[in-house]
Amino acid sequence: MSVKKPLPPDAVVGGKICPVCGDRSYSSSGMHPQCAQQRAETARSDQIIAKRKREEEKIQANQ
Repeated sequence: MSVKKPLPPDAVVGGKICPVCGDRSYSSSGMHPQCAQQRAETARSDQIIAKRKREEEKIQANQ
C-alpha cells in the first residue's frame, strides 16, 4: 500500500510570501487571514489614537 503524502509548505515552489509575517502563505490572496486582521486592527487603532489626541488638544486649547 503506497500513500503519497503532500509536501511540506516550505518545499512547495512558487508559493506566495505573506508581507506581514514573511512566511509562506496558503491563502490565494498571498496574506494569511490572521495577518490581514492584525494589519487592519493596527491601522484602525492608529486612527483611534490620533482622534483621541486631536480631541485632547482641542479640549486643552479651550481651557
